[in-house]
Formats: sequence, structure tokens, C-alpha cells
Amino acid sequence: MEFLSGIKAGIPIMAGYLPLAFAYGVLATAWGLTPAATVAMSVFVYAGASQFLAIGLLAAEATLSTIVLSTFILNLRHVLMALTLSAGWRHFGRWRLVVAAAHLTDETFAVITAAPPEQQPPSSGWLYGLQLSAYLSWVAGSAAGAMLGHLAPEPAVYGLDFALPAMFLALMVLQITDRAKALAALAAVVIYRLSLLFCASHWAVLLAACLAGGLAAFWFAPKAADTGNNKSLHTNPSR
Repeated sequence: MEFLSGIKAGIPIMAGYLPLAFAYGVLATAWGLTPAATVAMSVFVYAGASQFLAIGLLAAEATLSTIVLSTFILNLRHVLMALTLSAGWRHFGRWRLVVAAAHLTDETFAVITAAPPEQQPPSSGWLYGLQLSAYLSWVAGSAAGAMLGHLAPEPAVYGLDFALPAMFLALMVLQITDRAKALAALAAVVIYRLSLLFCASHWAVLLAACLAGGLAAFWFAPKAADTGNNKSLHTNPSR
């Protein structure tokens, strides 16, 4: 039952992954990858932004070291996401933890952190349902794009290249439930835009996430603690 609930929670992700993965499959084969290599990258790499970056670098005849270093830097944000979830995953066994970490994406992270308090930390069944549905939709979309891409024009004509940002924005909006989260999101946007003036976009993302999260913790965590202390004093007047 929890597994099916996880699949249900992953429906918005699947709706976004299918067209985006299809666009990836079209571009990868158009830029010289075989259909088998295109699908294999989705099976073993499973990182949308990094896959788009990798096929672009391959098309530009970049060296292997350049591709590896570029995709590594781009994926450094996963360290922040994993640290955020690590406390709730301590009850997982080693291999269960490896599987969960390997299938962590921006979108599954957003759904996990947006789950109601009673579902935190998520059960392994719910988490596997969420992550497996997202993973299979990405692989299936990649395969469809690789095999049928020659029948489709440039994906940008249909806006398929914007599918992932649009989906992630929708997931983010659902998490903005109070003033603190709204201000943190606004701060992240402002810091990101300013950071683009002096660094690459992948570094700007990391900088915005760290600074906006730090500012939110600095301004709102002490107030939350004071509120909790005041409540305890009201419930325990003898103190």
C-alpha cells in the first residue's frame, strides 16, 4: 500500500519526465549517440541536466576529463540534498540507503520534503514507489525519444526543453506554505541572479541554496525556538 502511495506521489514527476526524457532521446541521437547508448546513459547515469550537458559536450568533441569534471560540478547540489535527508534515512540498511541515494533527484527531493509531517521520515516502501516510478518514466521517455526521434522536429518547437523547469517550479510553489519559506525562496532567486554576474550557473545554484538556507535558519529558527519556549512556560506555570 505504501509502495502504491509512493507511485501516486510521483505522478507529477512522471508527467514532467516523459516529455523531457523524450527530448533528451531526440537530441542524443541527433548529436551522434546510438539509441542503445542513449538509453544506457539514462539507465546508468539518470541525471537529466548532466545528460543534456554530456551530450552537448560530446557533440562539441570535448575530452572525457572535461565531461566528467563538468557533470561532477553540476551534480554537487546533490550533496546538499542528501545532507538534508540523511537524518530521516538513518533507519535504512546499507544497501537500501545506496539505492535511495542513487535515485535521488531534484524532483523526488522536492516531493519528499513536501510530504506531510506524519509521513516524515518516509517509509522505504513509499520512497521506492516514488523513486522507481520516476526512474522508469525517465528511461521509458529516453527510449521513446531515441527510437522515434527521427519523426519529430526540434523539441524546442513544442517547449519540451522547458518541461523540467516548469515541473520543478510547480513542485516548489506547493512547498511555500508560510512567510519564512516564501522569503527563503525569494532570497534564493535574488542571490542566484546576482551570482550569475561573477560565476557559472552551476556554482550560482549552490551559492544561492547555501546562502538562502543559511539566512532562513538565522532569521527564523531563533523565533521558532522562542515560540516553543513561550508555549512550554504557559503550559507549566510553576516554572
